[in-house]
Amino acid sequence: MTPQCVQAAGWHGWGRRFVWPCVVLIMAGLGAGAAHAVPRRQPVRYTYYLHGTDQIGEEESFPDLPGAGSGFLSMSTSPPSATTKSHEITNAVVAPTTCPSNNAYPVWRGRLHGTVIGAITAVVPVIATAGASVVVDLFIDASGSCSGGGSATLGASGAATLPVGQSTFTITLPNARGLTATENIELEIRPAVLVSSPSQAYGPWAARVFYDSSSDPAKITFQCVPASGRSC
Repeated sequence: MTPQCVQAAGWHGWGRRFVWPCVVLIMAGLGAGAAHAVPRRQPVRYTYYLHGTDQIGEEESFPDLPGAGSGFLSMSTSPPSATTKSHEITNAVVAPTTCPSNNAYPVWRGRLHGTVIGAITAVVPVIATAGASVVVDLFIDASGSCSGGGSATLGASGAATLPVGQSTFTITLPNARGLTATENIELEIRPAVLVSSPSQAYGPWAARVFYDSSSDPAKITFQCVPASGRSC
């Protein structure tokens, strides 16, 4: 109880008249506390561009090729270079079941520490034959690779049929609950499964993605609330 409330109680006793001066003082104190409250972190809009090192992306990412790198392409907020790279959306037509973070497909991994809110939009230049159906997956906190005992949590996913010929296709991945990442996010483009048993079957088509182009960049856009500081 504040001294003013004690004084009011001395003058008016512990009756009904005591309540009002105390309520006014308490509410004033709450208002002062609210004025010093720490503001909530606001979401920041990000564009992650899809990058690579080798013009033929398979040379960089295929797990069984001698001299291949980490097995993953990179993505970041850095604008793309002027040299376009490309990677096949590997389609074996029929193949055994595979796990996430499969670097036989084009997979990009980028650092992120925060919570992605709202839908994620991917924009990717492609060339495809008729019937090319793909799934675009976004994983969070991926480690290792499919063939190396790695792990990843699927955060958002969407399916699409690619236009025939060369074009830029856009897909929106729904994200109603938000995705919290402490290490990274990972984008994978893979064939859509038509038949899942006894082996996965995809359909007879071919497709290739293009990225790292300054004139037509492949990218994903999203909003992220930083875990700390001003950036994710």
